[in-house]
Amino acid sequence: ACKKNIDLVFLEVAINDGDVLLEARHGAATEVRQALEGIVRELALVPIIMIEMFLRDDLASNQRSGTQAWVHTEDVKATAQIYSHDVVSLHADIAAHYPWCSQIDLNKIFLSLNS
Repeated sequence: ACKKNIDLVFLEVAINDGDVLLEARHGAATEVRQALEGIVRELALVPIIMIEMFLRDDLASNQRSGTQAWVHTEDVKATAQIYSHDVVSLHADIAAHYPWCSQIDLNKIFLSLNS
């Protein structure tokens, strides 16, 4: 019913989904996929741009927020890969499957600014 007046949806994704994967619950990737696909199907044929948010991995643990597994990780770079690669790949699969979806990966944009 509300879809008739929507021209475009920007959907911020990645950080919360990364938290779910990081906490490594059994079936977490399936849970994340099903939740996002539910949103995409609900907005069927409304153009969706999924925006992969950038995660700062240069902060000390006392400056990080989010899941306890992220805040207290010892291997920040490896853990950040869950957010910047695993989750982004999962979202890319969904975007590729639904022709009204696109994806912008801010991780790549921000990382290129630091090079």
